[in-house]
Amino acid sequence: MLLSLAAFACTAPVAREHARSASTAIVTEGLCVTEGEVQNRGRGRFEATSPAMRAVVAGSESEIAELRFLYKGPTAEMARFADGELRRQVGFKLRAEDSCNVVYALWRFEPRPGVFVSVKRNPDRHHHVECADFGYEDVTALRSTPVRAPKVGEEHVMRALLDGRNLQVVIDGQAVWEGDVGDVSSIVGPAGIRTDNARLVFQLAAARSGGDDACPTRPAPMS
Repeated sequence: MLLSLAAFACTAPVAREHARSASTAIVTEGLCVTEGEVQNRGRGRFEATSPAMRAVVAGSESEIAELRFLYKGPTAEMARFADGELRRQVGFKLRAEDSCNVVYALWRFEPRPGVFVSVKRNPDRHHHVECADFGYEDVTALRSTPVRAPKVGEEHVMRALLDGRNLQVVIDGQAVWEGDVGDVSSIVGPAGIRTDNARLVFQLAAARSGGDDACPTRPAPMS
């Protein structure tokens, strides 16, 4: 079972009250896959095997999420980014309004291991065909800790908490990234998950917002 995000409060003093009040639950329904394929393995366990997978949790809070995953290695097929680079990574989509407006907190395995945060912002664009790979802004950490890539067969827990402008990422109980992502209040959407060229079995936990729990219409492939 996934750890309660209340435990995050011990390592996230700035966001302690937010963390304490947020009640998360393992997602068994409402995982809306917008790119790639996900197999439901039952009891809240899903398997991602596509070279690019994107999903959001319908009706979820936009700022808080937790992921437990078993890393099974590279996907059978690979997908390169627009610049030709091949990245292997997994992480969160926060405030995932659409393909063009979203906050990413990603644990990159290759080519350079570490936690990377970026904000993709295209206020007047809402479909991938409109924004493609434009609008990304990389966020520099105020505090960070080196993180190695996981080995095949390892299980890890990753958490993210966005409290106003402050984002904190915790891996296996250790705070590894904290920084100011700027004013992202204009980006409104649920929490979700993203994988690139990584095969894994995962459980995703998110706080329910009580909002719209309908899955969005599956769009064109997302960036």
